[in-house]
Order: sequence, then C-alpha cells, then structure tokens
Amino acid sequence: MSRLVLTVAAFVSLTACSPEPEELLLKSKSLLEEGQYEQSIEYLDRAIEQQPEWSEAYNVRAVAYFEQQDFDKAIADFSQAIKLDSSSYKPYYNRGNAYQEQGDYQKAITDYTVAILKKPNIKDIYINRGVVFYVLNNYQRALEDFDFALKLEEDEPIVLLNRAKTQMALQNWEAAQQDLQKLTQKQSEDAEAFYLLGMAYLQTQQREESCVTWQKAQALGSEQAQQAISTYCN
Repeated sequence: MSRLVLTVAAFVSLTACSPEPEELLLKSKSLLEEGQYEQSIEYLDRAIEQQPEWSEAYNVRAVAYFEQQDFDKAIADFSQAIKLDSSSYKPYYNRGNAYQEQGDYQKAITDYTVAILKKPNIKDIYINRGVVFYVLNNYQRALEDFDFALKLEEDEPIVLLNRAKTQMALQNWEAAQQDLQKLTQKQSEDAEAFYLLGMAYLQTQQREESCVTWQKAQALGSEQAQQAISTYCN
C-alpha cells in the first residue's frame, strides 16, 4: 500500500523556553520521519494544547497513531482534522487508509472518493481505492481505477501488478500478459510477476512459455512456481 500523505517541512531546532506551535509541529514531523512515534505524539500534544483548532496538527498526530497501528485514534484525529478544515484531500485519503486497515471498506471507498474530488490527479488515491474494489470483488471498478492511475504515471510497477491481477480475475488473460510482460521488463527480479505471467500463459495454451517463465520465477525463490513446474512441466 502507498504511504500516507504528509508534507514534511525542514527541521527547525527548538531553542526557546516555550516553543511556538509551529516549532513543535516541525520537531514532531522530524521525529515521525525517524520512526520515533511516541516522542512525535508528545510534541503534537503540546502543539494542539496551545492551538486546539489546528487541523494540520491533528492530521500529523493521526499519522503517528497510524504508524503505531492504533487505527481508532488515527481515525479520530483525521476526523477532527476534517472537522476543522475540510478543504484538504490529505485527511480524507489518510482516513481512508485507516479504514482500509480496519477492513471497513465502504468507509474507505467513501473517503478515497472525496479525496479524489478534492484532488483528482493523485495517483496513490486511485491505487488504494482500486485495491479496495478488488478486495470486494468489484473487479471492473478496480480496473477503472488502475487504468486512471496508469494515465497519471505510465507503467508504474505496482499499478501494472495490480491491474494484471484484476485482469486475471476477469479472465482477460492476454491483457494480463501485456501488463506482466512490461512489469518483468522493468523489474527483472520480481518473482511474483514471473509466476503470474506463467499462469497467464498457461490459460492461453502457451505451456512452453509458462514453463520457461516459471523457471525464472523459481530461480528468484518462488515456491508457487516450483509447484507449478512440478504440476505442468515435468
């Protein structure tokens, strides 16, 4: 899954006895980047105490909670960020990610859709919404999102992989082959892509190509490819 959206400003050292909320926020972002989530939250608590109507501070604290996998607190803070300022797509997108982690897929779709309406050219939103549609077996809607993501960034590997899996779910084997061929050319050590390409070849009666492709996947450590070779190639 794509990273949460967080604009990170340059670090400013804290020198005053009573730092301003902006300084506290900058320090918290630096700590967040370093993976020091508890310390980041402490600075954000202080920033929010001084400036309780600050949407960005809630959004950043929610990201810290998300990284700790405390999704309930993350959702609460993302929701507060939205309540204070609903103009930005970021807390909607981020809250959608939290809902997705909780398996609350309909709420995730709703938030991703709002985020798209606010900022329609962010590739990651389409990727994540497409993943949710795929999980819900809504393959046609997933395909539409992956198609649009590829319009925003051509031949993005994660989108090629996701779209290929969706095409396979729809039994569009040749379309899946095309995506996987592009992907294996871009990422020559992607064992999963080679394995899936072999499966797509098999479905179009190209067994020799399947076996050659699975051998590449097996060499890259794919146990599934090893099983496929034993079943179809020996």
